Amino acid sequence: MGSVLQREEMDQINRLVEQEVYDLSGQVVYFPVRHHSPACAYHLQKTIEAYAPQIILIEGPDNSNHLIPILTDEQTKPPISIYYAYASGENKYVCYFPFLAYSPEYVALTEARKRQIPAAFIDLGYGCRLESVEDGHDLKKQNEKLSYHDERMLAGSQFIARLCETMRCRSFDELWEKVFEIEGIRKPTPAFVKDVFAYCYLSRKCYDEATLEAEGDLIREAHMRQKIAEAKQQYEKILVVTGGFHTYGLLENRKTAYRMQKVKDEKIYPMVYTYQEADQLNGYASGMPHVHYYETVWNALNKKEQSPFTKSALSYLAQLVKRLREKGEIVSTADAIEAYGLISGLSVLREKSEGGAYELQDAVLSAFTKGERTLATTQPTETLRELMTGDGIGQVAPNELDVPIVRDFKETCKSLKLSIATTGRNQKVLELYAKRSHREASRFFHCLQFLGTEFCV
Repeated sequence: MGSVLQREEMDQINRLVEQEVYDLSGQVVYFPVRHHSPACAYHLQKTIEAYAPQIILIEGPDNSNHLIPILTDEQTKPPISIYYAYASGENKYVCYFPFLAYSPEYVALTEARKRQIPAAFIDLGYGCRLESVEDGHDLKKQNEKLSYHDERMLAGSQFIARLCETMRCRSFDELWEKVFEIEGIRKPTPAFVKDVFAYCYLSRKCYDEATLEAEGDLIREAHMRQKIAEAKQQYEKILVVTGGFHTYGLLENRKTAYRMQKVKDEKIYPMVYTYQEADQLNGYASGMPHVHYYETVWNALNKKEQSPFTKSALSYLAQLVKRLREKGEIVSTADAIEAYGLISGLSVLREKSEGGAYELQDAVLSAFTKGERTLATTQPTETLRELMTGDGIGQVAPNELDVPIVRDFKETCKSLKLSIATTGRNQKVLELYAKRSHREASRFFHCLQFLGTEFCV
């Protein structure tokens, strides 16, 4: 990456990282992340071990801090989310802040619980974020995208476009995987942090202050700086975990005036989430695609596998052959063996230590469809995408915030023996005139269809 950058810029970045961002002898250590990045979570664990913070501050709405014990409860299993519903006049807005098992924010929460140290969210609440900017109407229109984080500016900068072209990557996600996931896990943690900070710093420098202000970044960073300053009055070792795009903004000594509005009509709940909803390819505005695939990589990392991506690729090829045969497709083990060899060859050709998600996809396209992608040959690639996304649903520990209608729904599903553990489609044949339980199930389905839940048809 350094070959693309001017030497003066890199000197500035090195100075910032060594003196202000990642100085483990300092009172505050900043850890820049990309949402849902296993490599970031991996190095975050190493940083927590090395730094031994007294408190961990996390980019997340600070009016959700009361949910942290629920989110980190042993009975809670990701994917999960914090759900926000905010009303302003006649307008209503909803927003989700999801966590996967390998989300750096979630790893920070669980590591804090394990070490019995406090953790806290320090960002503006969703309603405050909408109301506290000068041009609130435009920001509200933006935030109809339903996710608390948004990486449009990070991924869409001119710097990233040039970097993709220089490194011959087809997209921002392929570039990220190559530089930070596959190669990043092999780097010392300080070098990894420097690379992430450099990448985010140079992306941020592509935007002027007016754009950052219009996007709401400056008021959020001002609020987070205030929370960090308050923590400095109480703690000697503070770890700050935020999206990398905001790290430099937290270092700046600027005074940003903003109208802190008190928001009354905001509802906040912990809720289950699904892999499909969390996947960037399905419309979620932040984080990495192929969420189940990267969870497999994360699990391999935790087992200290030397080649976690290779291990994951082998697992997915086996699953793919099995799933295709279940669908009635004619596939051979030889196709899987050929694809496995192609992954290795492509990784060498593309100068990667291992083949990642994009080598896996390209190998399946070549070996299983013989490169002829038509309507008749899309089954292998579509099935692979389903596997890499996953169809699981999370679990939230029992809590007093449980919404009664949601609790009633779960209890009814259990009594009617309806599976709600995955998002896969199921068919249930009902004998309405023969069995009372089937009539109850029919009424239940009709109620859900009437309510527009999209649970059943």
